[in-house]
Amino acid sequence: MASPDRTREALSLWSLALLLAASQGCATSELVPPAMQSQISRDISFGDIKADPERFKGRIVVIGGHVLSAKRVKDQTEIEVLQLPLDRSDQPVHNLMNSKGRFLAFSQSELHPAAVPPGSKVSMVAEVLGSQTVMLDDRTYTYPTFTIKTFKVWPKPQQYARPFPFWDSWGYPFDDPWTHPYWGSY
Repeated sequence: MASPDRTREALSLWSLALLLAASQGCATSELVPPAMQSQISRDISFGDIKADPERFKGRIVVIGGHVLSAKRVKDQTEIEVLQLPLDRSDQPVHNLMNSKGRFLAFSQSELHPAAVPPGSKVSMVAEVLGSQTVMLDDRTYTYPTFTIKTFKVWPKPQQYARPFPFWDSWGYPFDDPWTHPYWGSY
């Protein structure tokens, strides 16, 4: 028969393992305030909105992507975004080939365009406004438009320094053993 101390220890280890396993599946959004969760229509895709923006006018969605430009227009900031799918924490994926198109988001707050430089990854809770057709290069393009409710600029991923060139035992910097200055290229 197991001692009570051992049983209690085993039970606490199992409880800890169960708690860790359960917490791994709970990715929460840093973007969406708890009070807005019930208002958001997560079942609407960007493709649906792009196909018929007027149908979804007034709906609140979570959307994001890669910033192409930002500028002040009258009393608001206009952000042109290349849409990207969002992961479970509402962060845009990094592969630009996953985009379904562009959209325009308007911020009524004092958001300065320099706060969202081109190349930034952004996510937002936004209300569908409709669409706006403008010239893009040599053709007309219909942008779905949104009013920003909450907004997040994601930090850029860290760039790791390459460990090369390294110094060999003779004091030569090289990054490939096949192009060493003493032996030459093969």
